[in-house]
Amino acid sequence: MAFDRETEGYTAAELQRETGFDRRTIAYYVHEGLLPKVGRRGSRTRYPKLIRDRLLFIRAVREAEQRGTVAPVSLRDLREIFEQAPLELISSVADGRTSVTPEVVTGVSPSIRSPALRRAAIEDRWRPSGGTGPGPACGGGWPKQGSMNPSRKKESLPKGATCGTATGRRK
Repeated sequence: MAFDRETEGYTAAELQRETGFDRRTIAYYVHEGLLPKVGRRGSRTRYPKLIRDRLLFIRAVREAEQRGTVAPVSLRDLREIFEQAPLELISSVADGRTSVTPEVVTGVSPSIRSPALRRAAIEDRWRPSGGTGPGPACGGGWPKQGSMNPSRKKESLPKGATCGTATGRRK
């Protein structure tokens, strides 16, 4: 009876050899949700082809980043790609039949489409809530009114407040 990778899977050592990722990295990717958990653990654990394909996809994306072919792709973006992209696309990239292009990674993940959208996402992530923290009024580095979002109102500090405090008292 011939050995079939599709049904039998891969051992941890085989995955390491084929993908170049060590066990700790593979475990980290499982923890981060990039790879599915396998039910059985130990020396006899078999990993499905899906895990191999995802690891090789990650490797191909990282290599494309180093060549400058695509913008950096975060683990969050990779997770979104794996949730939304067809399995055939992941497998095709993993097997080298499809190259990693900006369309492959941005067609799924809108947060990395353009520098302007990336900057807007970063601004939203770091925008202080409730008027505390370093915002535009304290020279927090956000664009001047109208430069990125014309609907954004100019922010200012409450009366008597100084940068670094919301009440005006310095520490």
